Amino acid sequence: MSFEPGRSDLAPGETGKLDTLAKALFARPAVELEITGSVDTTNDRVALATIKLHQQLKARRINELTAEGKMTGSVDTFHIEAQDYERLIHMTFLEVVGTKPVVTALAPAPTRSTQNFEPQWPSDEEVGADLPITDTEARIIETIEVTPEDFRALMQARADRVQKYLLQTGQVGAERMFIVAPKPVDSSYQGQSRVDLSLQ
Repeated sequence: MSFEPGRSDLAPGETGKLDTLAKALFARPAVELEITGSVDTTNDRVALATIKLHQQLKARRINELTAEGKMTGSVDTFHIEAQDYERLIHMTFLEVVGTKPVVTALAPAPTRSTQNFEPQWPSDEEVGADLPITDTEARIIETIEVTPEDFRALMQARADRVQKYLLQTGQVGAERMFIVAPKPVDSSYQGQSRVDLSLQ
């Protein structure tokens, strides 16, 4: 069962697989199912850090509006306007990096291509210009910590979502499904953005 990076909701194409599995388990009542959540420590890390950043920016904007006496919803439901998002991204970059997000005169690092590498230096017009918003965001995301507990929570959420879906089919009882405790996420961990299913 595959998942989008950082997410635990089921994609439409994946639910069909679970429907097929539920029918097979219904036909074989003696079979049990182990459900193991997994994460990709590269792609899921970026996605989780992005989610954290967006929540921080929305919370910051909510605080601004509250200080002005305006009513807002929760962070989860609040929509931040594009101009406010860009303004707060630049403020956050300045706080995190300590400088304004601008293009510098540094040339890109050489590649390992067999062809001769010609450094592409920024033009005089580009140096000192505002860094594109996507690059500014990416630089901030690199600094945001995603903890092993964040990974474990995502692994658990994915496994829980699969179990809940199977239960809702009415064809598999909870007593036949077992969620395996998430593995510790350390330097030796290798996984993918998925849930592994094992018949017992």
